[in-house]
Amino acid sequence: MTSTEFRFVRRASAWFAALTLGASAAPAQQCTPDAFEPNESCAALANVAPGLHAGLTLPTGGADFYRVGVPAAHRLEARVTLAQSDPSFFGLFRIWRDDGSAVPCDAPEAQVAFELLELGKTQFLLSWSADTNAPSSFVVSLESVVGACATYTLDLAVVPDPCAQLAADAFEPNDACATPAALGPGSYPNLTVGVGDLDFYDVTVPGLSLATLDVGGLAAGDELEVFAWSSASSCGDPNQASAGNVIAGPATGRLFLANWNSTPRSFVVRVTPRPNQASQSGFCGSYSLDVTSTFDPCGVLTGDPFEPNSVCSSAPLLTSSVSDLSIAQDVDLEWYSIDVPAHSTLRLVTASHQANVQRPTMLFSGCAGNPDFLMSSHPLDFGVDPRHILVWTNPFGAPVSTKLLVIRPTGALFCDVYDIELEFTLGTPFCNVSPNSTGEAARLSANGSTTPGVGTLTLSAGPVPAAKSGLVIMSTNTKPSTPFGKGYLCLSAPIVRFPVTTTGGGTLVTTLDWTGASSSIQPGDTWQFQTWFRDPAGGGAGFNLSEGLSILFQ
Repeated sequence: MTSTEFRFVRRASAWFAALTLGASAAPAQQCTPDAFEPNESCAALANVAPGLHAGLTLPTGGADFYRVGVPAAHRLEARVTLAQSDPSFFGLFRIWRDDGSAVPCDAPEAQVAFELLELGKTQFLLSWSADTNAPSSFVVSLESVVGACATYTLDLAVVPDPCAQLAADAFEPNDACATPAALGPGSYPNLTVGVGDLDFYDVTVPGLSLATLDVGGLAAGDELEVFAWSSASSCGDPNQASAGNVIAGPATGRLFLANWNSTPRSFVVRVTPRPNQASQSGFCGSYSLDVTSTFDPCGVLTGDPFEPNSVCSSAPLLTSSVSDLSIAQDVDLEWYSIDVPAHSTLRLVTASHQANVQRPTMLFSGCAGNPDFLMSSHPLDFGVDPRHILVWTNPFGAPVSTKLLVIRPTGALFCDVYDIELEFTLGTPFCNVSPNSTGEAARLSANGSTTPGVGTLTLSAGPVPAAKSGLVIMSTNTKPSTPFGKGYLCLSAPIVRFPVTTTGGGTLVTTLDWTGASSSIQPGDTWQFQTWFRDPAGGGAGFNLSEGLSILFQ
């Protein structure tokens, strides 16, 4: 499960809990009370025996709660049949594990099964198993949200649990937080688990190390929920879980347990089936675990030279390109400050050291959130080059301090080592640009003076093929990106050409000293520049162009 999905599970649990609390208040009866009233809250539920209970009523906005005992190695099958179809009716049908407390339904994690009562359906079925080795008690609840008084039949059947026949694996008994089985590095096939016989493991992670649990071997259609807690005292509380994932067979899923401390740290890992109530399947099954431990993967646990930089307000200043930075999933944020000079453009490329991994970034003008958002990055070439490029132009006559957020890895990737290529250029880049025979697109940058007659302005285009001829062209007029050779031309007539020069070792450099072609530039003008260069190995017409660069002269 991704971090986003994990947070959704928590929100969903809280939502259902809120509904329960709302249903606890006794509503005004709008239909004839049945024989089990008052049972309108989890604190005032009715104790019932298995069997068929007919003539029950559920008032508008009300709730009915029932407690039923189930022997060890048996399954509860709770069937609700509404007396008539009502498309306007909407409610909840749920099973809770009874923990023996005064209000057993007050904890979201106690809910084990639920179904929506909707769409005019009249029959609903939920099932859950008692513990394999001990009797269990469950609370069955029906809650009306919208609709008129409902008359229904509740059939509580207790049947032998087919999952109780599943062969125990070598780690049993490990069916409680208090009795987890020690699990060290290695491969463990042919493990079994059921909703009445959960599996708990104790995984000890060495200092500054990462334990990776690969969960596989599931049958197609089966699902397992794998959660981990840093201690047995918090085990079972989803709000205190250190990690979580849901694995759908036959795919393999992964769980990461990171130990940021220098001393060993123990985790309690719980494996729970997620049955399909619609098909009444997946209540138990087989799976496998593969456990590995790695010291300081990606250098994340000890941190790169910029750590700690997980808080926007204290982001360190980034002034040049850097390599071998580290970032981790869910447990690490990367913020940097970047001062963008006046009338200049920030061009930033991020690249992962792992193949096919994108390294997205976002740029902000401050730390206040979305209102300060400036720009997000995008891949250099969708489907071909996963490196991300972010380009933002400072239109102001003074420097702007920006904040860069590096997005964390997701999915099966716990951590990553990445590089940041940082460059500033005067002006604003524009125009489509395509790779040349170097494998890269030629970017155009400028630095120096933008005041005609004062100092010089240097234009640099690269990377381009080495030892080839090329030249800079400029115009005050532009046009949409138009294919030209192997690249794109975005300047329109009249076009001014600078003298032909060489690309040297792979960068075409041209200096504007306000004589020759550059003598036509006047204060207040905005000129657009591109670089044309020969590229025989690039195919096509044997030439290409750089991106464009628009510069305001003052």
